[in-house]
Amino acid sequence: MKKLILFDLDGTLVNSDRTHLVAFKKAFEKNELKIEDKKVLDLFGMLRRKIVKKLFRLNDKKVLEVVKDQDDFVVKETNKYSKVLKGVKKSLKVLKKKYKLGIVSNSSKREINSLLKGSGLDKKLFSVIVGSDGLRGKPYADGIRKAEKILKRKCEWFIGDTSYDVVAGKRGKCKTIGVLSGNHSKKQLEKVKPDFIVKDVSKLVRIL
Repeated sequence: MKKLILFDLDGTLVNSDRTHLVAFKKAFEKNELKIEDKKVLDLFGMLRRKIVKKLFRLNDKKVLEVVKDQDDFVVKETNKYSKVLKGVKKSLKVLKKKYKLGIVSNSSKREINSLLKGSGLDKKLFSVIVGSDGLRGKPYADGIRKAEKILKRKCEWFIGDTSYDVVAGKRGKCKTIGVLSGNHSKKQLEKVKPDFIVKDVSKLVRIL
């Protein structure tokens, strides 16, 4: 039976910073909110509702409205800005011969499908895709456990670009690999002690 590798999406498989940032800006403008771009970018990797809560003093109902607007802008307008990261397609095709592949993301399932479509990354490469819908997002391991339950197999490796990914992988009892293609630095990743840190997903075939 093939072992399971689970990937984060944003910053790991696709570059979607512009996609999310522009969608956030449009959602904030719609809701008459203003904030510097850098303050938003610094929080990427967290659940969107947590990002909004950290940036603004809003009640829970308003937070959910802003998140819903951001989700809508990603799906309807800004997904066109997402790009597959260098070497990802080739590496996934190689890894798929030996492993089951899956995605566990802090984006909604709707957003994930939109980002895959916008970037041109074939969703057929993945045996399971789990969004944050109804789950505690990373750094909790809820998404990992859901993917394991769907495929009826244990996660062997969890791969992502942020400390939240590494912590989630460890909590899910997976071996972990941090990639430097996203928003967290090598120093940030080293603090949470993944099993490996590599430049990007293209380097995984040497390890796995």
